[in-house]
Amino acid sequence: MKIKTIAVSNNLADLLTTSYKTHAQAVENGIDINSLYPDPDEVLLSSKGNNKAILLLSRKDYRKGLDIAIRVINITSSDLLRKIEIWTCGEKLENGIFNTKVRNFGWVGIDDLRKILSSADVLFYPTRHEGFGLLPLEAMACGCPVITTQAVPYVTDSENALVTEVKDIEKLKIKLREILSNKSLCDRLKQNGLITAKNYNIKESQMKFSKTLNQLLSS
Repeated sequence: MKIKTIAVSNNLADLLTTSYKTHAQAVENGIDINSLYPDPDEVLLSSKGNNKAILLLSRKDYRKGLDIAIRVINITSSDLLRKIEIWTCGEKLENGIFNTKVRNFGWVGIDDLRKILSSADVLFYPTRHEGFGLLPLEAMACGCPVITTQAVPYVTDSENALVTEVKDIEKLKIKLREILSNKSLCDRLKQNGLITAKNYNIKESQMKFSKTLNQLLSS
């Protein structure tokens, strides 16, 4: 149809160009770094005590991999389950899905999201498909280590996140145990994640989008 296209990531632009023979321009997505930064909440930290909080995006969209997250957590060893609790943002999960404590926050605004991400020990995000993937980047901006998949375009394994192939249950289980037990690894992921997040400022994305749109409309 030769529709002029702007994609939210370089990977998506390449896919559109290759699959549909159209020249898609890339304007990578961004986050509001003035609203997303490390801001641990003392009440949340106190409520989890010595447990580790694993944060999930509770969205029953097949692409987002919630079913994968549930499966991985439920096949972890009982000794690990005794030391963790599950936090969710999004749709409320039914009782009995996990054999450990679950806290549902529901859909939250930016200020609550910042505090939750800053207080969680890991964002577990085994997504199947992303155009860009905002939540892992938002977690990085708040100093929360991330486990995700190669579907997210800006992550590098053991540098700014722990990364597996899509649907690799066994490796996801290994990565989850590793991130919960290795403080030096967590510290490195936090530091590099903060650097990554600063490279995706929504203000810069907005300016580039405006410029690219004007160019497309005038061509």
